[in-house]
Amino acid sequence: GAGGFDFGGFSNFSDIFGDIFGGFGDSDDEIDEDLFITLELSFKEAIFGCKKKINYSYKTSCVKCDGTGSASKTTHTCSRCNGKGKVAIRQGFFQMVSTCDACGGKGRVIKDKCSSCQGSGQESKKEELEVTIPEGVDNGVTLKCANKGNEIGKNERSDLYIKLRVARDDRFIRKGDDIYIDVPILFTQAALGSSIIVPTIRGEATIQIPFGLSDKQLVKISGEGVRNHHTRRTGDQFVQLSIMYPKHINAEQKELLEKLNESFGIKNDAKEQQHGIFDTIKSWFK
Repeated sequence: GAGGFDFGGFSNFSDIFGDIFGGFGDSDDEIDEDLFITLELSFKEAIFGCKKKINYSYKTSCVKCDGTGSASKTTHTCSRCNGKGKVAIRQGFFQMVSTCDACGGKGRVIKDKCSSCQGSGQESKKEELEVTIPEGVDNGVTLKCANKGNEIGKNERSDLYIKLRVARDDRFIRKGDDIYIDVPILFTQAALGSSIIVPTIRGEATIQIPFGLSDKQLVKISGEGVRNHHTRRTGDQFVQLSIMYPKHINAEQKELLEKLNESFGIKNDAKEQQHGIFDTIKSWFK
């Protein structure tokens, strides 16, 4: 109350901040003991699902020191934080709390480190696990395996999280639940329109090339995509038709193409082409 200020029952600013922010060292920070690993899948395995055997290591209590990290299996109260695991640092009126650097927040210190675990209290244990990969998973999807992570207590383990990394395919491109593929066709097929057989992720399908299609045009095959592992909805496949031209033609092929040109009123003489060529082309679209 000095100087006319009333602290409302608090003796000073430190008491006010201590009440607002609470004390320290009352509870330990939560330690995330979940285990994360990465699993490689082929393009086909991700689309259709599979079973995979994985070998991994998880942390368990050191048998030699019973998880204490001490050769004598004895730990001592940290003299810096008095076993609270945290220390307070005052700066003027403010009080900041940080993890004790002497004990790493454990509140206990080891004077004789275990030779087996080097004082960590943990050791690695190998395990083989068969995992069922659901149909339709994609790159980056994470699967959870309960109680297959690190040991967090007697007969108790955390969870194992498996992040999937899917390889690319040489022919197919996946975008969500849809599949894309590029299929080359001859320019005569594009001009005439015809049926062709194209590969799909499940085998093959027959599609109709539209008469006079444009280069890179997409043709959809409904229901030939990936089955979503959440909604169970199946995507589509899109075939991109790329028009190809031969690098070389023989005399017979050249003659046939010249006759085709003439049938459309196109001649090889440049001067003759100037008369009526644009009218001829316009007539194609009437």
